[in-house]
Amino acid sequence: HPFRAKGAEAALGGSTLDENTIAAAAAAASEECDPFTDSIASEWYRRKMVSVYVSRALTQLAGEEE
Repeated sequence: HPFRAKGAEAALGGSTLDENTIAAAAAAASEECDPFTDSIASEWYRRKMVSVYVSRALTQLAGEEE
C-alpha cells in the first residue's frame, strides 16, 4: 500500500543527490514502511525491497540530473 515516506523526504531535503543521501533516504523509507507478511513475501523481504526500489529510483534520478 502506498505511503508518504516523510523520513526519506527529510533525508533528501536540501541535499545533493549523492550516494550518502540516497542511502539515507532508502534506509529511512525502509524503516518507516509498514509491510505485511503473506504467502508471497515476508515483512523483512518487503522492507528490503522498499530500500532497493527507493535507491534505484533516486540513483536513476541523480543520473538524469547530470
